[in-house]
Amino acid sequence: TGLLPVRDPETSRPFLWLPDLVRALLVLLERRRSAPPGLTVYHLVSFNSNLGAVASAVAARTGARVSTRDHDPADDALGFSLDGRLFASTFSFEPEGDLAS
Repeated sequence: TGLLPVRDPETSRPFLWLPDLVRALLVLLERRRSAPPGLTVYHLVSFNSNLGAVASAVAARTGARVSTRDHDPADDALGFSLDGRLFASTFSFEPEGDLAS
């Protein structure tokens, strides 16, 4: 129970589930000798969502009430998302975390 204040619930963000991070690190350690040569930037993300959906999922699990502040839609923060497909395809990795996790 309690109150979960959320500002700009439509703002998008990438989320990384801790067990996905651990699994990805283990994959990297296991395959370090067969990894592609050179430097590559990989995005590791379990899922992309907006803050309002995450707050609603947290509230459903905890019994908290979500409180969003009224604001002018012109002030909406769009946020960002990440594409984790390169890491997934390079290392045969499928994230397991999602909004229900």
